[in-house]
Amino acid sequence: MNFLVPFISMLIAEFGDKSMLVIFLLAKKWGVVSTITGAFLGTGLIMLIPIFFGYSLNLLLPKYVIFLFAGLLLVGTGAFMFFQKENEEEEERFSSKSKKLPGWIIVALTIMIL
Repeated sequence: MNFLVPFISMLIAEFGDKSMLVIFLLAKKWGVVSTITGAFLGTGLIMLIPIFFGYSLNLLLPKYVIFLFAGLLLVGTGAFMFFQKENEEEEERFSSKSKKLPGWIIVALTIMIL
């Protein structure tokens, strides 16, 4: 049962994520076995950092402190992004050219690098 909560949470969180779209494109180029192997290894390695960090934090701090910090971090990040978005919209209104690359260029560069 302890396995199901992280499994379902990650399944829902990652469904339709940008990494899923990249995997679709990589599967077309490299095939099923290579893509599955690379995706499992890459995701597994990248998940080791928060797993060990969270486990260590759990040993050092009470849970209510961790939940409080996580909540404040989430609200702070949301507020930062909200106010940054307003500033970007004002700057974009006054600038003649946008400095953002189109999405298809970013995806193409990602595929060429991988």
